[in-house]
Amino acid sequence: MAVQPDYQIIFQNKMIQANVGVIVNVLEDHMDVMGPTLDEVAEAFTATIPYNGHLVTIESEYLDYFKEVAEERNTKVIVADNSRISEEFLRKFDYMVFPDNASLALAVAEALGIDEETAFRGMLNAHPDPGAMRITRFADQSKPAFFVNGFAANDPSSTLRIWERVDDFGYSNLAPIVIMNCRPDRVDRTEQFARDVLPYIKAEIVIAIGETTAPITSAFEKGDIPTQEYWNLEGWSTSEIMSRMPP
Repeated sequence: MAVQPDYQIIFQNKMIQANVGVIVNVLEDHMDVMGPTLDEVAEAFTATIPYNGHLVTIESEYLDYFKEVAEERNTKVIVADNSRISEEFLRKFDYMVFPDNASLALAVAEALGIDEETAFRGMLNAHPDPGAMRITRFADQSKPAFFVNGFAANDPSSTLRIWERVDDFGYSNLAPIVIMNCRPDRVDRTEQFARDVLPYIKAEIVIAIGETTAPITSAFEKGDIPTQEYWNLEGWSTSEIMSRMPP
């Protein structure tokens, strides 16, 4: 994954020279190097659009823009179609898959000339990414708790979609505990989550871990985060954090 726009140009035009390019989405992530606005992010992504090949992407406000660039490069655009993905199919995975994920893979298969049946079978047999969003059940069987691993989500939109998707799956959202991992090299992301994510999740406890948790603490003290309890565990070790967690 090349984040720097110059690296994207080098990876595509000098190294990989892919004839099938995929633009998954244009979201507020890595804005410090691709921003400052989503328009610049979209412009940076055009470096990955191949010449004389295929571009696979989703419906978005930047679709027409991507189509214009693709046309200039004699590249066919395939727009992923979520209507081809059933909820029944998504529930066959042992980790959380969003319709966009599956429809993009199906569109790539189309670009490669792979039939739909083979594509669906391949998705189910593929090894998931190590950061795949899994839901782990633990604690008492009669009153289970669930750990939702959403740490791979780097932007507000994706994080809130995970929260909504968990609810769609019917998992209990009573007395949720939200763990926010803060990184010293991503203070802007911490500020973004304090402003655009945590105020919209009604958690019983919000726990800030990692480093540079000040933006979360400040938002809580201002009353912007609707939680009954806030634990600032900045600098705590994993074992110390686990010892503090409720049984």
